[in-house]
Amino acid sequence: MRIAIDVRTVRNRRAGIGIYTQHLVGALAEIRQDEDFILLGASDTAWGLLPSGSGFNHRSLTGATLRWHLQAASIARQVDLYHSPSSLFVPAMVPDRAVLTIHDMVPFLMPEVSNAKTWWTHRAFQSTVGRVKALIAVSQNTATDLLKVMPGLSTPISTIYEAPRPAFRPLGLMPKPYPFDYYLAVGTLEPRKNLPMLLRAYRKATEAVPDLPKLVIAGELGWKNDEFETLLADPWLRERVQLAGYISDEDLLRHIQGAIALVYPSRYEGFGLPVVEAMACGTPVITSACSSLPEVGGNAVLYVDPGDEAALCNQLLKIREPEVRAELSRLGIAQAARFSWEETARQTLALYHETRERAQSETKAKIS
Repeated sequence: MRIAIDVRTVRNRRAGIGIYTQHLVGALAEIRQDEDFILLGASDTAWGLLPSGSGFNHRSLTGATLRWHLQAASIARQVDLYHSPSSLFVPAMVPDRAVLTIHDMVPFLMPEVSNAKTWWTHRAFQSTVGRVKALIAVSQNTATDLLKVMPGLSTPISTIYEAPRPAFRPLGLMPKPYPFDYYLAVGTLEPRKNLPMLLRAYRKATEAVPDLPKLVIAGELGWKNDEFETLLADPWLRERVQLAGYISDEDLLRHIQGAIALVYPSRYEGFGLPVVEAMACGTPVITSACSSLPEVGGNAVLYVDPGDEAALCNQLLKIREPEVRAELSRLGIAQAARFSWEETARQTLALYHETRERAQSETKAKIS
């Protein structure tokens, strides 16, 4: 079986979809049997992060976006299956052999916080998703939201979870990135991450307890950040909040391991990778009781309503208690162990074979 996978998001500086693609492909390399994978990248693909050798053919396609997709579609027509971890273009051109991963439904459910071109996204998404052979949703909530947006969708949907990266695990005492205690917030600085609400809740908490741990926010500057920047101009917060910017995987691990807690009050997530990776490290977590986050966090985190500043303030104070943190650490490690890239790969590989067999059966039925 020959399978082509779009790996363009696997760059040296990669976000959630790039992490998903890298570790899915890496785990597929560990369990493959006679499958051959053609990995389709571009000039900035970090090929060193991807498997090579027997069963893996790297193809770096050149040219601008349209040319890349036309070349990829030509290759896709020569293989048994094409898996796109995000992009709609090639699946739209070869729907009869395409598997598409759906990470979230933000452009549809929260267009006000999205940077997507909403009209184009809606049209292209609905047209493509209805024609491909199989869909992967990274959480049950994402699958449910997909069916809310497209209630008549007949394309099979498989829920296959993401997982913490192997390096994210309890490692004992590591050198802290800062000489002070801190809460950690991570993610691109954009409205969905709900950072203005976090700043307001944190300010209330520090007014009650002035020597509260500092707040470190790690992530690239995104979009629609006027309110965040206005709040951060407050001298009270400027003394207590540190912006770390984009940090490497190694630095992210150190930041998570050294934190009093990960604070992740997101308004919507398709999965919630920072939550499961913090739990895997034994770091306590405060997160939102919405979207996919309860699926990921189970009973191992402290939850808040993403609009309730007072509740988040209280949880910031509560999670300082040593017995609370010890219990959350224990529960979090156990909860994170339910997710593994090996299982993600096994379920994905099974879906590849099931999809090809179904496509072959449909072809035979049409001929007869």
